[in-house]
Amino acid sequence: MDSLLKSKKGFSLVELLVVIAVLIIILGTAALTVGTSMRDSGVKKAAFTFKTMMIDGLKEAMTNYKLVIVERDTSFGGGTRMMMYIDGDENHSFGGTNDTMLAYFVVTGDSVDPGRPAGFTGDYYFVPNVNITASTESGGTTLDLTSLYGTGFNNVPILSGSYKILIKPEGVYEVLPSKTPGLVLFRNTRDIEEGEQDRQYMVLITKTFLRVLKLEDDGSGNYYPRELQ
Repeated sequence: MDSLLKSKKGFSLVELLVVIAVLIIILGTAALTVGTSMRDSGVKKAAFTFKTMMIDGLKEAMTNYKLVIVERDTSFGGGTRMMMYIDGDENHSFGGTNDTMLAYFVVTGDSVDPGRPAGFTGDYYFVPNVNITASTESGGTTLDLTSLYGTGFNNVPILSGSYKILIKPEGVYEVLPSKTPGLVLFRNTRDIEEGEQDRQYMVLITKTFLRVLKLEDDGSGNYYPRELQ
């Protein structure tokens, strides 16, 4: 009987503490993985949504045979707002009597939708917790894409500030000032704060096509662009 009772002895305090510690590590790792995946998904969504906006602009330009422009809206203070409009006056600026606003694309670190402009009834894209930035952690403002596209893609600029993307009725894109091809870089707000180099998505703009790219770590700290479908 005594041997039977001894065989049913429970866990010791040390054993319980070890089990709890292991569970905490497992749960913490799982939470980190889920958080990283969600952040990655948000930036990826922003890149593909921007690409969709550009394709819609191309359809608009070709259908109406009008110049369409995508550029930063400098009047917006809640993050970054890109606007897409028909440049009816063909003066590369919005506000003329023949100009028509088509869409707004808002990227912001605020998870609260800042709201569409008063009276605007066109398309409105809102992507929270995402920023457009002009450089990577290394300070570079260009990207070498020769591994993907060959000669002529070794010094592709990351677009920022005063650039304008012209969508022409002939069915081609052009970036001003004189940056073709060019890249629009999307970053997660927390990635920027924490100095993370991965989870960067970009929309490559050339005269004849758009591509969504991602920088991926090869496991040794080097980052290489990969085209996404």
